[in-house]
Amino acid sequence: MSGSMMTSAGGVSMKRVESYEAMFRVHPKHAGFVLGGGGRTMKGIGGKFGVHIKLHNSQDMSVWPHFKIVGNQPGKVESAFFALRDVANIAHGKIPVDMGGKGPGPVSNGGTGFTPSSPKYTPSSPKYTPSSPVYTPSSPVYTPSKTVNKVVDEDGKEWLVEEGDGGVRDVFSEDGEKIGVYISSENKVHLS
Repeated sequence: MSGSMMTSAGGVSMKRVESYEAMFRVHPKHAGFVLGGGGRTMKGIGGKFGVHIKLHNSQDMSVWPHFKIVGNQPGKVESAFFALRDVANIAHGKIPVDMGGKGPGPVSNGGTGFTPSSPKYTPSSPKYTPSSPVYTPSSPVYTPSKTVNKVVDEDGKEWLVEEGDGGVRDVFSEDGEKIGVYISSENKVHLS
């Protein structure tokens, strides 16, 4: 996105650029898992999609943490949002939480996966609704058009991992179905 050049009052040359941002709210018990050790998972997703991601926590425990995703292309912001959602779904499988009747936790639709319980909820935030699309076996099978390599994890198991040098890469079955993510810094596969 190109912008017009200008000079500030202090003589600094700069240009105005357009950016897009999205918020991904997570349960407080899942925030650390999605963040990753030293922020590796979050940084890996940001690097893979060319966006900036930052975790925002509140001192108010009634406000759920959220990841702010900022980029210059809406498709890249959306892809990073979905990648964070995939990791949050894995976290929910490994760290189940009682939602107190406020929703089922992460879902496979385009919503955030949670119903915010914060009094600071803003109408622009996506929310879970019962009418969200549900995956059915009749849905078309995703066939990746990506190059994969066999990777051996720390347990000696072979996986088909998307080619690349990003910190977080997709893992596929022999049939070409995405089954999880590989986090290279941990040499581990997390199944969806």
